[in-house]
Order: sequence, then C-alpha cells, then structure tokens
Amino acid sequence: MKKFSVLCLLALLPANFLFATEISELAARYPVEFSYEGKVFEPGAWSPEEKKVDDLNSQMVYTSPDGKLRLTITYRKFEGFPVTEVRPVLECVGNESTGIVDDFKSLRLTRECQSHGVKVRRITGAVNDYTDFCHQDAVLQRRHECDWLHMSSSQGRSVAWLPYIGIDFDVMNGVELAIGWTGTWRADMQYGEKFWLTTGLLGPVHFRMLPGEKFQMPYVVIYEREQKTLEQGLAEFRRFVIEHKSPRDENGEIFEPIFPFSVSGGNKTDDNMLKILDCVVNRFQIPFNVLWVDAGWYGEPEDIPQDGNCGPFWY
Repeated sequence: MKKFSVLCLLALLPANFLFATEISELAARYPVEFSYEGKVFEPGAWSPEEKKVDDLNSQMVYTSPDGKLRLTITYRKFEGFPVTEVRPVLECVGNESTGIVDDFKSLRLTRECQSHGVKVRRITGAVNDYTDFCHQDAVLQRRHECDWLHMSSSQGRSVAWLPYIGIDFDVMNGVELAIGWTGTWRADMQYGEKFWLTTGLLGPVHFRMLPGEKFQMPYVVIYEREQKTLEQGLAEFRRFVIEHKSPRDENGEIFEPIFPFSVSGGNKTDDNMLKILDCVVNRFQIPFNVLWVDAGWYGEPEDIPQDGNCGPFWY
C-alpha cells in the first residue's frame, strides 16, 4: 500500500518538476570549480536557470552577480549507457568586460571510498620511445606522499599522458574519464577522507573576457561503473565509444583506421623522394593511405652543421 501511494504521488508531480530535480542532481554530482573576481564559485550566489534541451540534454545556466559572465553547463545523457557528458561554456554578456576568471576546472568529482587503495589506470602518450602508449598504473593510498597524483599534457599536446583515465574504487565500482580537449589539460587526484579528482585547463588559468566572447572549456565524458567487474565495465564503455564517439563518414559508417607509411627526413631533392615513393608503390607494393615524412633536416643547399634543435633553416 505504501509503495502504491508513493507511485501515485510521483504520477501527480508535473514532468518539469521531475526533470528539474534530475538537472539539480547532475549539477551536484558533476560540479565545475573556479574563482571569479577572487571569490570561489558558489552556485547559490549566482542566478541559476534550469533548461531542458531535449530528452537527453539539459542545461544549468548561471549568471554572475555582476551580470557580466554567463556559465552554461550542458549535461548529455546516452540512452542505454551509464554515461554523462559535461560541457561548460563561458560567455561575456553585456557591453563590459568580465571580471577575472581563475583556475577553471571543468569537473570536480568526489566519491566516498573505503578501500585500502584507489587504482588509477593511465596510458603514456607519444615521445617516439618504446614506452609510448604503455600502461603506467598508479595506486593512491591514505599515507603521506602516496595519496595524490597529477597528470597533464606537455608541449601543447598529450605527450606525457593520453587524456583517458580509469579509476577503480574497488573491484566492482569505478569510473572511466575522457577529457575532450586537443590542447593543454591537467588532472589532479587525491585520496583522503574521500577521493576527489579535478580536471580542466593546464594552469595557471587567469583571464577576463571581452564583450561577445564565448569560450568552450574542456569537456568531460564520465562512465559510471557500478556493481560491475572491470572487464564488464570496459566492454560496456567500449560499446559506448563505438556507438557514440567513433568518427563516421557521410553514410554513417565508421572510418577504417588510416594506414600510414613513414620515411625519415633528409631528402634534399624531389627526385630522391620520388624514388622512395616508386620503391614503396611498385617494388614492395605496400598499401598506404598517408605518406608521413619526418620534419626533415633539409637545411640550406650546402651542408651545414645542425645542432639538436630546429634551427632557422629547418622546416
């Protein structure tokens, strides 16, 4: 009888009330973090507005107390998958420049956790070394200098680490994170009374915006693994990636991986480059989609000593 009464009560509630509750829960579960004009962002101190875009997309829109900065966070759900995509956008509204934005983080993830250690699964980036694209996992524990971890891009791209992070709270629960950003990014984690992670632009972040400017900040895809083994979770996450995050052609078919053929630099004449191509195509008959030529130590027409960096005549 009690269960029937609760269901009846829910049926009487307006749909917009239920959806607003869902938006508020998403905003609380996946908050952003930054400071504006020296004050930490507090959602209650800004003018919030909840919007339903469609059945799978919702927005929280915050306007700063001075009315100059608008923060729009789009939350996208994916039918059939426990995945949420968080897309924050900053916009200067009005005719005046905004105040200063500091240390913007697109996500602060906090979880209760009672295990002895939290495993962080990560993969190295590419620096032309045999350890490229290798697993370099870490375990966070509640002890001095073992309780925190920092990951970031390097040289303007994901050289040190790929922007994908797996976190195992225990054998049956965890998250998969993907940072949607082609430039600099960072992720910081700590395991104390709770586990927390923040991710966003590689700091220090300190800027103001001019009228009409709109900045899309790094977005984050979060897969929640609840009461599933790691193998089950990764299989489900990969199905999600194939279905929703794989590049497709105009017919909706997934692009086949591009097969490149690479050659080193140092070919100072076009004739020599054509000889290489002729050898690859006609003699060895190697099928390839892209010819990848090293940056090339072409230099001046005459031979000159080259040091270890890209000098003025390198291209």
